[in-house]
Amino acid sequence: MRQSVPPSPVAYHPLMMSSAQYDDEPAIPGVDEANSFSIYDGLQYTDFSLSNTSLQVTGLGPHSKPNLVSSSPSQQLTQIPSVTTVYSATPYSSFSLKSFWFGCFVMTAQGEASSTEGCTLQVTSYLSSSSSPYAMTNFDFAPSVSNLLSSPMIQAVLPTSGFDKVQKVTFQQSPAATVGFGIDNMEYFLNW
Repeated sequence: MRQSVPPSPVAYHPLMMSSAQYDDEPAIPGVDEANSFSIYDGLQYTDFSLSNTSLQVTGLGPHSKPNLVSSSPSQQLTQIPSVTTVYSATPYSSFSLKSFWFGCFVMTAQGEASSTEGCTLQVTSYLSSSSSPYAMTNFDFAPSVSNLLSSPMIQAVLPTSGFDKVQKVTFQQSPAATVGFGIDNMEYFLNW
């Protein structure tokens, strides 16, 4: 599991840019929910799995191959998927989310993405892990009309205010009962 290491005092920078592509993490193709995912590049992920799409013929294609992080309807029964800088031994006070690539999919009984599906992804920021929502925005995903079985992700660019120096961001998609979502190439600044 790749973790960010704080720079030495000589190389101190108030911000550290990260582009989480997830492709350097080992994951078993075709068994998304078996590939648990927790801390990566300074953020803790809750209710996400690592998905290796190298053998996938249909479903959501990652922005960078082979991996993406995903959240299925069964994972979302316990809590809302989130990323945060609040966890044991974190060196970061907050992060500033800039953009990510995403898409939605229908799950098979085996826990794999079978085809892409239109959805709305609500992204909510929190200044602290226990505070009220600070900012909220929605992004719509529409699968490729030419190929509903397999579609590329689209980029979501966050507003310039509302997602800077936050401690937590949640992701909620609708419809939620049968649709999962995937995220790739998340870009953010880590704040010391």
